[in-house]
Amino acid sequence: MTKALTITIAIAMVFTLGVSSTCADLTTFGSSNDGDGGFTLSVQEPDYMSWTTNANDITLTTGGGSGNRYKNSGVLKEFDLDRSVGKSYRITGTMTWTTTGRPNKQGINLFYDNNIADDAYEGINIHYMSRDELFEIREGPNGDVLETVTPDNASDSFSGLDFTYQADIAFINTNGTDEIELTATFIDEFAGDGIFATNTLSTTLTAANYAGEYFGFAGRVDIGSESTVAHKTFEVIPEPATLGVVGLFGVLALLRRRLRINRN
Repeated sequence: MTKALTITIAIAMVFTLGVSSTCADLTTFGSSNDGDGGFTLSVQEPDYMSWTTNANDITLTTGGGSGNRYKNSGVLKEFDLDRSVGKSYRITGTMTWTTTGRPNKQGINLFYDNNIADDAYEGINIHYMSRDELFEIREGPNGDVLETVTPDNASDSFSGLDFTYQADIAFINTNGTDEIELTATFIDEFAGDGIFATNTLSTTLTAANYAGEYFGFAGRVDIGSESTVAHKTFEVIPEPATLGVVGLFGVLALLRRRLRINRN
């Protein structure tokens, strides 16, 4: 009986861990940490936009330009997500917006087609737009607005605030059409003194329109305005499958049955 019990418990542990465990992909930027973490740092106007690697972040600085001044920046990397129906992920980026000019959009980008942020209408951008004081889901840094909200205490001019952008995505199928459920969360520090507020938006996307495999940060700035943004961390976490819970209960049932058999 002892041997059978030991084997069954071992099977239960392996099955449960194998199904429900997750493997997070976390990058902490900066020379004292993961450096650029394999991300590509890009700017559209190198004369007035530059990247600096500091001990605990990578910082974008802009300012001094004129003419056609609205340019993109990106911190992008390829992630091989399993897009099977039922798979889901949480994607999180953190930054400190040290100084801001107007207008300026900063946030994370999902489903970009390559690692260079040169297309203002590509992928899905989840960002704060300082000029209009809005948290938005857009088609790319400058495409159509899909969802928007004005955060409490929002401002178009601030310094040294911490922002977190989070995207929860789930691959689903609705009446034969593959779709992506997206819930976007913006955690801001507009109230000051380390007081954080949460804003949430949601939408459903047609999966075929968002086949890109590059994720990270993407922004669009007025290079005539001085702006400094320190990018801190980026993380992709596969969410636990529901089957992990079902499998656990199934194994426990098997364990109880084995105990009854051994008692008899």
